Amino acid sequence: MSKSVKFLAIALGGLAGMVVLGMVVAYFAGIDEGSINELNLARDWAIYRITFYIVAVALWPQISTFLTRPRFDLDALSDEEFKTYTEKRGMDVEYLKKQWWKVAAMFVFFEGVMIQQLGF
Repeated sequence: MSKSVKFLAIALGGLAGMVVLGMVVAYFAGIDEGSINELNLARDWAIYRITFYIVAVALWPQISTFLTRPRFDLDALSDEEFKTYTEKRGMDVEYLKKQWWKVAAMFVFFEGVMIQQLGF
């Protein structure tokens, strides 16, 4: 299975699972449709979104290291290949760490336009 098909299957399966779980919880909790439609998620969940944004930007150096982790067996590399790989990975990590402001700008755009203006 290709990586994109696997990602799509996991994403859509996760979304379907969360929808079904939400319906089951709403049924057993006795939540009616009218009360759900009255929710203003843009206003009511703002503190959770903003907290997530702050945590994501604060942990960006660790996220950068995680994103560049090896996805193969490092023991299979020769000494020269390992040295080249670690140098390249080090440059990749440093490049990603410097991109924290782009992540923050994306969060500001998402919150300001998509959530507050369009109401998604």
